[in-house]
Amino acid sequence: MKKQTVHGERIEEIRKDRKLSQRELAAQAGISYDALRRVENGETNTINSDMLIRLAEFFEVSTDYLLGLSNIRERRNYAVSQLGLSEESIKRLVSKKIDPDSLNLFLGNDRFAAITQLAKTYLLQRTLDGVMGM
Repeated sequence: MKKQTVHGERIEEIRKDRKLSQRELAAQAGISYDALRRVENGETNTINSDMLIRLAEFFEVSTDYLLGLSNIRERRNYAVSQLGLSEESIKRLVSKKIDPDSLNLFLGNDRFAAITQLAKTYLLQRTLDGVMGM
């Protein structure tokens, strides 16, 4: 047996948390049992994209989490249009000038909406104060 990969470890961990056998997971997620067994047991260092996507959807986690690229287990999918991000903000995210994990934690905070409304009110008032002072 080879050393288990990060994705193999994470798949096995979530599977066991859900109290599923490898055969049950394979059947329910619509993937090959043999391929799942090989990934979990470290018999292969790769995972095909179809299996990765099916497992991420089944477990409701991000593919980045399964691959070990993120430690945030919960899937955080936000459409850019829903966030109202500017083009400059998107460029900063893509260029890694803003840490995506930190942003996910911020967006996942229950107080996110209230905090952004306070910031918006503050900035609007500052703008009005500046215009009135002219």
